[in-house]
Amino acid sequence: MGTMTSTPSPGRTLHVLIVDDDTLAASSLERAVRLAGHEVTVERNGEAALERLKERKIDLVLCDLGLQGEMDGLELIRAIAGPQSPPIVVVTGRSSRAYAAETMRAGAEEFLEKPLSLEIVRRTLDRVVAEHAPRSAPTRSWDVDVMLATARSPAMKQLLEQVRRCAATSARAVIVGEAGTGKGVVARYLHGASARGEGPFVRMNMAALGDSPDEVLLGRSAKRSTPARSGLVADANRGTLLLDAMEEIPLEAQAMLLRVLETSRVHPLGAMEPKPVDVRFMATTALGSKEALRAEGLRSDLYYRISEVVIHVPPLRERREDIVPLALAFLDQACDANGKPRLTLRDSAIEPLEAYEWPGNVRELRHAAERAAGLASGESIGRGELVRAGLPMQRLSGARPSSMPPLRRAALR
Repeated sequence: MGTMTSTPSPGRTLHVLIVDDDTLAASSLERAVRLAGHEVTVERNGEAALERLKERKIDLVLCDLGLQGEMDGLELIRAIAGPQSPPIVVVTGRSSRAYAAETMRAGAEEFLEKPLSLEIVRRTLDRVVAEHAPRSAPTRSWDVDVMLATARSPAMKQLLEQVRRCAATSARAVIVGEAGTGKGVVARYLHGASARGEGPFVRMNMAALGDSPDEVLLGRSAKRSTPARSGLVADANRGTLLLDAMEEIPLEAQAMLLRVLETSRVHPLGAMEPKPVDVRFMATTALGSKEALRAEGLRSDLYYRISEVVIHVPPLRERREDIVPLALAFLDQACDANGKPRLTLRDSAIEPLEAYEWPGNVRELRHAAERAAGLASGESIGRGELVRAGLPMQRLSGARPSSMPPLRRAALR
């Protein structure tokens, strides 16, 4: 798993549950998590993991897919996932894109391929937990700053101009883009640039609403045996509610959301009267058309209510001018976080980075940069380091030439 030297992650200590029946892999991952400053429990199968989750509070689950026993990793994810469950990160040797998509749909937050460096583990812990830390988290983030600083391509400059125009209005927005393009980052920037920027920014994956979407969205009033619970809509009052993966909204929840959109009121379960709310709704989807959304079961009237503005986030292959600046930003962050000197990119790395198609988009580039930073032994990254970091160079034969001349770090600052 690379060199095991690191400072503990900032912030609170987490209790991480590792579920992996491979003793060597589990021990290596456990060591990485402990070196990052967190507590660890290891279970070898899904049944034991579920029992552990009942016994104590777990902050994060790191789960392998190929578990032995009655329950495999995918079944375990489905059993855990829900609005009150801890974030789930898949750590596996299965590199199939189909597996990645299936685990994300089941409720996983991240899909990481073995072997992992300590830095990738640490950054993943920080990133996933930060997204689940207070639901009205700060709206100006490092990700937003990077997006603004690395936008060299005409496509991204046009996107940011559209977002700024939308931010000056109160219009609801649907943000469309492939997985990993940064739809959530765009939504956060839109919120932060708007008049609601000081208000809460609440984000929820619609596939994780669970069996009680009405309670999650609308909340409930206090009863003798249960305390009151604030719903997501009320949490976003005077701010923004982002509905991630809107195609996954359950049918019964769609009717609830339509009532909120039409009346600007929420009626918590068990409450005598509805309450007024002032919320800007946004949604994200990887489906590129209204027809595709309807095919997934999304009501047309709900789509039209939210899609007053439609923002398309281009895939990374359509904005190659941004690849090298993004790679440098991710390398800088990984090096800074691990207390290492910053790395430069050699000319031999630039053309492969720009020629690769990046099917996983910015998320895949970020993981590749973090992996390369963790494996680097010198002062720079070249083609060899990219190969060791897992970039599939065999896909680059006959690739398009670099869209940029050889670049040095100074030219990108």
